[in-house]
Amino acid sequence: MLLAYVSAFLLLVWLTPYVLEGTPRFRTSYLSYGYVDPVVRGQGLLPRLFIYHNWPLFPLLMAAIQNVTGISPLKMMDFWPTVISVLYMVPLSVLLLMATDRSWPAERPWRTSLKATLRVDARWVAGLWVFVIFQWTNQDYFSPQALTFLFYLGLVVVLAHTALRREGEFNGASGAATVILFTLIVATHVLSAVVALFVITALTLTRQLKRPTLLLLCLLVFVAWQAYAAAPFYEFYGHRLLQTVFAAGDFLQSNVSGRISGSGAHLAVGRLRVAVTAIVFALGGFTVLVQLRPRRRRLWRPAPAWRALSDEVRFALVLLIATVLVGPVSIYGGEMLIRTELFSLPPLAMIIVATAETRRVLTAVGAVLIAMAPLHIVTHYGNELYDYVSPGELAGFRYIADHLAPSKIYGGFPGGGFLKSATLRWRNSTVPNANHVPAAPDFLEPNAHNWGKAPGGVYVAFSRGDIAAATLFYNQPHLIGDMQRLVAHNPHFQAVYVTPDYSIYRWLPPPPRRRRAAANAYGVHPTAKPARAGAYATGSRAGGAKTAGGRTRKATTPTK
Repeated sequence: MLLAYVSAFLLLVWLTPYVLEGTPRFRTSYLSYGYVDPVVRGQGLLPRLFIYHNWPLFPLLMAAIQNVTGISPLKMMDFWPTVISVLYMVPLSVLLLMATDRSWPAERPWRTSLKATLRVDARWVAGLWVFVIFQWTNQDYFSPQALTFLFYLGLVVVLAHTALRREGEFNGASGAATVILFTLIVATHVLSAVVALFVITALTLTRQLKRPTLLLLCLLVFVAWQAYAAAPFYEFYGHRLLQTVFAAGDFLQSNVSGRISGSGAHLAVGRLRVAVTAIVFALGGFTVLVQLRPRRRRLWRPAPAWRALSDEVRFALVLLIATVLVGPVSIYGGEMLIRTELFSLPPLAMIIVATAETRRVLTAVGAVLIAMAPLHIVTHYGNELYDYVSPGELAGFRYIADHLAPSKIYGGFPGGGFLKSATLRWRNSTVPNANHVPAAPDFLEPNAHNWGKAPGGVYVAFSRGDIAAATLFYNQPHLIGDMQRLVAHNPHFQAVYVTPDYSIYRWLPPPPRRRRAAANAYGVHPTAKPARAGAYATGSRAGGAKTAGGRTRKATTPTK
């Protein structure tokens, strides 16, 4: 019955946006499809244009699925979060069953019926509740990292079975599965591969895995991929990556203070997410202390305390510590702490269900889960004002692909990064958690955003999402409207597409003297410079076609 409840909760919460909104949510999922689009169109992998083409398993696999099934991009993006979250439940259930029942799996698990599995200690289902209720990260959107997390859970299952059922000794099957799953992770998402490498290293150092040569083999796979397959990425971005490694100040600004800022609503959601994360870690710590309580006189000595824990808890603690240690390695666009929270949930769920052995502790865990369930809606969908993509915005994305490619788009994220992404470059005008708040020069001089030699005209776009971003992240709800009026009344911009949710203006380059005069007329200092990039680190796209589009003389206002 508990399993039915958690399944119903997951399906209800995850499918609600599809029913109510009708469009794929989470803007970055459209950008992720932009990595798939060139493969679908037969342009192949372009690792110098698209970061994730250096780790190409996701775009290759998604393009293959789309070509074989004929599913539309929007349908695939719509159902992806629900489907991948349901798939997460399979390896997670295996982990939790091993944590709560030392006789599982049986010697011949294929003879064990589903009914027999459901009759074992029901604490494992509580672990599923822990994962679902505290999983507010939205990292299950259509993206390489969502697919990689499924591979990662499968890898942890293999490692847990080896450590807990085979005393750390690999056989041929488990060794091969470890290398294959780790290679899949490496080929899909580099930072997830770093987490997996830390986990294998930590388990080997603590003697829970007893084949160091396997660790060396995984390390070789990781290094070889970065040195050869991902070489184009490091040629372009390697020096920036080194600057952000263990950069404590930038890490805290991007991952903590930048996320707990902005409007009152955004601030409240950010604080609630931090509080919810602290609660699940505290719940895990509480259950560990309960298991140690009969031996409390020896708690001050680490070695006896460590030996007093069960094998399952020791495995999960090493998993958790290794995951947390990866956190400060990179800024990762301000998402590293979110990723750390997601990867911490499986070991936390294992710890909680493995140590909740008494009715009193189970009651406490159940009470926390019941109290947190309603809050999950707020933490999961607290930024829906920005995460929602309206049909009007989607029409704007399509207009860019159909009429403006190749070109350069400033604003209207992710307009140029969705369809025909190989022929478009884009810059995000309203970057979440960024230090730079967009100002008039960013919009009045859109040619100054480091476009390189990309062909095509320069356009400035304004969207409902930009307004939502300025409202939530900068607490300036009128900023984008003011900038749009500034551009619309500037003689050096021509409206080509105007709707309530998405508008596009073509920049007409003026002579240098007239450009300075126009800037002064709108109160912009002639020497003011726009932000150098105003985009995500993954946002640069170089065009590849020969002609420029978007020369329409009049604005296009589509009928609905």
